[in-house]
Amino acid sequence: MDFSSTTRRAVFAAARQRGYSLLEMSLAVGAIAIIAVIAFLAFTDTQTSANQTRALNEVNALASSARQFRSSFAQGGLYTNLTNVKVLVDNGYSIGGMSLSGSNGVNAYGLSTTIATTTGGADATIVYTTPTQEDCIALMGSFTDDPGTTATTTADEQVSGFKAGAVCSAAGALTLIIK
Repeated sequence: MDFSSTTRRAVFAAARQRGYSLLEMSLAVGAIAIIAVIAFLAFTDTQTSANQTRALNEVNALASSARQFRSSFAQGGLYTNLTNVKVLVDNGYSIGGMSLSGSNGVNAYGLSTTIATTTGGADATIVYTTPTQEDCIALMGSFTDDPGTTATTTADEQVSGFKAGAVCSAAGALTLIIK
């Protein structure tokens, strides 16, 4: 075997090998970008749905705990001493997995949730903050048969277990009055 022929074969083999063309690389990057966008959209839809479900559970847990608090012997059927979410926690009632920040609850969106007595202790108001009015309307729609596109429930679209007139502010705060 001749050394020069081995060297020539290596040189020819190296010359036959080529890298990817710019077009091939662009197609690969484009395909990866499309897959990433689809995955991102699917993830955000899943997150939104999960947050709405968790938010609905938290509102229901707060309302249930407040009703239990009201019906305790010490309260005599009123919400009189219900001044914030911390009062429920301090009295051993569940707030649906929320944590506390001071005296307020921290909800599924990482935002503030408050609860307090209104109108002489006969009612209590939950203010559940969402990131946008659209999120608020979607959450309020979870309580009704027809969520609609308005930011206020009417008497015939009464939110179950709450008084009519639930409101979503432009900032995304859902206000519900517990029956």
